[in-house]
Amino acid sequence: MNKKLTPFVLAILLPLLALAAQSLLWTHIQPLVLFLFYPAVFFAAELAGLYAGLAATALSVLLVNFFFTPSLVALPTGNRSSQYTIAGFIAMGILFSLCKGINNRKTTAQFQILFGNMLNGYAHCRMIYISGFATDFEYLNVNPAFERLTGLRNVIGKKVSTLIPGIRRDNPELIEIYGRVARTGEAAQFETYLAALDIWFSVSVYRPRPDEFVAVFENITARKKAEQAVVHSEKEFRLLAEAMPQIVWITRPDGWVIYINHQWVDYTGLSLDESYGHNWTKPFHPDDRQHAWDAWQHAVNNIASYNNECRLRGADGIFRWWLIRGVPVFDENRQICKWFGTCTDIDEYKKFEAALLKSRQNMQTFIKQAPLSIAMFDQHMNYLAVSDRWLMEFGQDHETLIGHNYYELHPESASKWRVIHQQGLTGATLKSDDDFWIREDGSKYWLRWSVSPWTDEHGNTGGIIISTENITEHKLAEQQLRIAATAFESMEGMIITDADANIIRVNQAFSGITGYTSDEVIGKNPRILQSGRQDAGFYNMIWDSVSNTGSWQGEIWNRRKNGEIYPEHLSITAVKDADGAITNYVGTIFDITRSKTAEEQITRLGFYDFLTGLPNRRLLLDRLSLAFAYSARYETIGALLFIDLDNFKLLNDSLGHDLGDLLLQQIAAQLAACVRDGDTVARHGGDEFVLILNDLGKQALEAEQLAKAIAEKILVRINRRYQLDKHEYNNSCSIGVAFFGDSEFSADELLKQADIAMYQAKKAGRNAIRYFSPEMQASIMARATLKAELHHALERRQFQLYYQIQVDSSNRPVGAEVLIRWIHPGRGLVPPAQFIPLAEQSGLILPIGQWVVETTCAQLKSWQQSALAHDLVLSLNVSARQYHQAEFAAQVRDAILRHDINPALLKLELTESMLIDDIDSTIDTMKSLSEIGIQFSLDDFGTGYSSLQYLKRLPIFQLKIDQSFVRDIVTDNSDKEIVRAIIAMAQSLNINVIAEGVETVEQRQFLLDNGCTNFQGYLFGKPVPIDQFEALLLKPDYRDSSPIS
Repeated sequence: MNKKLTPFVLAILLPLLALAAQSLLWTHIQPLVLFLFYPAVFFAAELAGLYAGLAATALSVLLVNFFFTPSLVALPTGNRSSQYTIAGFIAMGILFSLCKGINNRKTTAQFQILFGNMLNGYAHCRMIYISGFATDFEYLNVNPAFERLTGLRNVIGKKVSTLIPGIRRDNPELIEIYGRVARTGEAAQFETYLAALDIWFSVSVYRPRPDEFVAVFENITARKKAEQAVVHSEKEFRLLAEAMPQIVWITRPDGWVIYINHQWVDYTGLSLDESYGHNWTKPFHPDDRQHAWDAWQHAVNNIASYNNECRLRGADGIFRWWLIRGVPVFDENRQICKWFGTCTDIDEYKKFEAALLKSRQNMQTFIKQAPLSIAMFDQHMNYLAVSDRWLMEFGQDHETLIGHNYYELHPESASKWRVIHQQGLTGATLKSDDDFWIREDGSKYWLRWSVSPWTDEHGNTGGIIISTENITEHKLAEQQLRIAATAFESMEGMIITDADANIIRVNQAFSGITGYTSDEVIGKNPRILQSGRQDAGFYNMIWDSVSNTGSWQGEIWNRRKNGEIYPEHLSITAVKDADGAITNYVGTIFDITRSKTAEEQITRLGFYDFLTGLPNRRLLLDRLSLAFAYSARYETIGALLFIDLDNFKLLNDSLGHDLGDLLLQQIAAQLAACVRDGDTVARHGGDEFVLILNDLGKQALEAEQLAKAIAEKILVRINRRYQLDKHEYNNSCSIGVAFFGDSEFSADELLKQADIAMYQAKKAGRNAIRYFSPEMQASIMARATLKAELHHALERRQFQLYYQIQVDSSNRPVGAEVLIRWIHPGRGLVPPAQFIPLAEQSGLILPIGQWVVETTCAQLKSWQQSALAHDLVLSLNVSARQYHQAEFAAQVRDAILRHDINPALLKLELTESMLIDDIDSTIDTMKSLSEIGIQFSLDDFGTGYSSLQYLKRLPIFQLKIDQSFVRDIVTDNSDKEIVRAIIAMAQSLNINVIAEGVETVEQRQFLLDNGCTNFQGYLFGKPVPIDQFEALLLKPDYRDSSPIS
C-alpha cells in the first residue's frame, strides 16, 4: 500500500470499526457512546502519526453525532453533558495526536544524527536481476562515512557498475553474495578487496526487505597490509634458518614446537608434521629423554637458557651426540612468548671423551703425554698419574706428586674444587667450557675442565680423572675479537684500505654517515668523500703525519653521497706487518654535526635565558664587569635598571605558568626595543629583568636625565594590555635605578642597590621609578634589624596585650578590642604598623597570632569571677595567613576547651579582603566556629570589597564602621551618606553595628541618631594594658551606665 495513503486509510477504518462495536453495545450500555472511539483515535495516532490521529478524532465526532446524539447543529441547545463529553473527546484526541507526532519527529531526528555520525560505512541498495540472476545493484541510501571510506560521491540512484566499472569482472563474488542475501534473507559477513579502489573492506550484510540489502562495512586495508608484512618477515626468517648448518627450532613457552628447519628433517628422517608439537623428544635416546625434558622444565621455570647434551637417533638409526641450546624470547610485557634455539653436532667430541674413559690400560702413558693438564686420582684423592703439562703448571716433579694426597699438597685449593671432586667420586661426570676463577692472590683466570670417574675391573668407581686447560689467553683473545667486532660495527664509521689507500671494507655506521653502501665504495679511494673546503696542503699535512707518526686525527669537512657537507672527526692509523711495512690503513669517522650544534646550544644555554633568549645572570655579570671597565677607562657614567613585574605571582596563580611565560617573552621583546645599541637587557630570574645602560655621559645631570628618559619609556611600554592566548592582561612594573662610574662598587653591590630602589618603587604603590640613595640602604638595614629582633620578641615575652573599651548607647561597657603591642627593651613601644607587616612576611604572625588567642582566652577565664567583667566580649584581630590555616578552627576550639571559657565571649574580627581569597573555605571555617558560639565581626567595613552577595552568606554578628568614615562624619556629607547606608544595610540583614574611631560627642550623637548603638574610640578610652583597663571599668561614668552628654 502507498505509504502516503496509509494514515488516511487507518483514520477511516479504525473509527468505522469502533462504530460497529458501539452499535452492538448501544442498546445495552448507552453511557458508553464514545468509549470505543478512544482506542480508534489512539491506535490511529500510534500506528500512522499526527495526521491520522486528528482525522480519526474528527471522523469519530461526526459518527457519534449522527448515530448516537443530536446532530451537530443541535449541539448548542442539546444536552450539555453530551457537549462536555464530546469536547473532552476532541481535546484528548488532538493532545494525543500532537504528542505522538512530536515523539515521532524526535525519533527520526535521533536516527538521522546516529546515521550521520556512524564511523562505519552504510549502504542501502536494491538488487537488479536479469533472467533471475543478480547482475547489478542500485544505491538507495548511504551515510557520510560511506563517501569518506570509498571516495565515491553522489551515488544515490546509481548502479554500482556505473560507479565502479569492472566490478563485475574483478569482484563477481560480491554481486553473488549481495544477491543471495537480498533473495534469501540470510545475513552474511566477509572480507573483500576492491581492486578498482585499492581498498580492503570487512562487510556485514542483511536484508531489510525482499530484493534489497543493507551493507555495513569498515576499511581494513591497514590491517591487511600489516598481516602481509608479518608474513613477509616470517618468510625471510625461514629462508635464513633453512640456510644455517645447525638445526634451528622455535617453540611456544610450554615447549610446543612451532618451527624447525630442514636440517632436523634431513638428520632424523621425521617429517615436519611429525616433529611439531611435543614430538621433538621422539628421536632422543631412551636414556637421555627424561633428562632432556627435566632440563627443559628447569629452564622454563627459572627463565634461564637451555643447555643440554644428548643423543639423537638419525634417519639411519644411529645415535649421535648433539648440543642443544635455547634462549627465551620476551614480549613487550617481559613475558616469555617463545623459545629460540639450535642443535649442534658434537658427536666427534663425545667420541673422544668416551675413548679417553675406555682406555684405562694405557691411561698413565696417555695422561703423561697428553697435551692437556691431566691428573688421575684414586678414591682418596691420591695422585696416580699426571701429565707433563700438569707438572709444568704446578711447578713440581713426578715423584713429588705420585702417591701423595692432593689436598695435603695443595691446601690452598678452593673449596669449590672439593665439591666438584666429591661429586666426581660419587660417579658424576662434570665439566665446564669456560669457568671463571680467582686465585688467593686476587689474579683471575679461566679454565676449561672436566672431572670424570673411572671404573675398575669390577665396574666400581676407582677414582676420578681431572682434565684442565687454562684458557685465559684464549678468553682474552676471544674478548678482544668481540671487542674488535663490536667496535667495527659501533656508532663510529670504520673504513679499511690497502697499502695503496684503496677501500677494502667499511661498516654499517660508515654507510649511515656517508650514504654510500659498501658496494659503492670498495675499490675506490677515500678522496670521493672530500668536500673541497680543505686544500691540497691540508691533506698533505695529514699524510705526512701518518707517514712520520703512524697516525693522524682531527676534524675535517666531508661530503655525503647526497652532496651535503658535514663536519667529521677523522682518525687514521697505519697498520704494519712484522717487518714494519704498511699493509693497511684504518680510519674511523664520526659525524660531529650534532656535537657541533650541541656546543653552540650549550654555549647559548650557559649565557642566555632559555625562555626569553636574553642574557642570563652569568652573562649579565660579565657584561657588567665590562661596563665598569669602560666607565673607568673613559670616565663615563652608566646606570643599572632593576625591573620587577607587578603582581606577576597573581597572574601565575590565576592563569597558570604557561601564560606567565608568554608574558615574560613579550616583556623581553618590549625591553629590547627600549634600549640603545651597546646596552644590555638581561633576565635576572623569575619576573626580574636588569638593564645595563652604558656611556650615559660624563656629567651626572646628563646621565640622570638620559637614564630617567629610558626608564620612563620602559614604564610606558610595559604598562599596557597584553594578549596572552585567549586572555587579555594589563601589566605594569616597578623600576629601581643605580648609577656607576669609577667601579667603586662590585657588581653584586650595584645589583643590591638597584634592587633596594626597586622595592622602594613597589612600596610607593608599584608602576613607579625610584633611584637608589644611601638613605634607602639605611632604611632597609633598619627594617632588617627590626625583623631579626622580632624573631626573639615572642620567646623573650616582649609582647603585651592592650584593651580598648567598647560601649553601647547607654555608655555601658560591652567588651573590648584586644590589640597587641611590642614593648622593646631598647626601642620602647614599637607601633604595630612597623612590626605586623614584618611578621606577616616572615611567617611569625602564626605563632604570634596563636599567642594572642591563648592570652585572650586566659584573660576571659580570669574574668569569670569578676562582677564587672564576667560578661564582657573580647574582640581580637585575625590575620589572613593565620585564618586560612587548615588547623585554625581546631586551634581556637582547643584554646576555648583548655581554658574552659564561654565561647560567646570571644569575637574574631576579619577584614573584607580576607573573605574574597577563598570565600568557600572562609565560610566553612566561620560556620565551624559559629556552631560553638564564637562571634564574628567584619572589620574596616566599607573600605574593601563590600558586597551583599557574600555578606548575606556569612555568619556575621557585627559590622565595624571604619574610622576613616567616622573622622569627618560631622562635616563631610559623603561620609554621612556612606555611614547611613552601612547602618541601613546592617539593619536589613539583622546585623549588629559598631563604629570605631569615635573621638567627639558630635560623632557619637550622629551615629546614635542614625541607628548605631555601639561605639569604640578615644572618646571612651584609649588602648591600655589590662590593669589600666580594669581600673577604667571602676570609673563612675561606666559603673552608673549614664550616657555621655
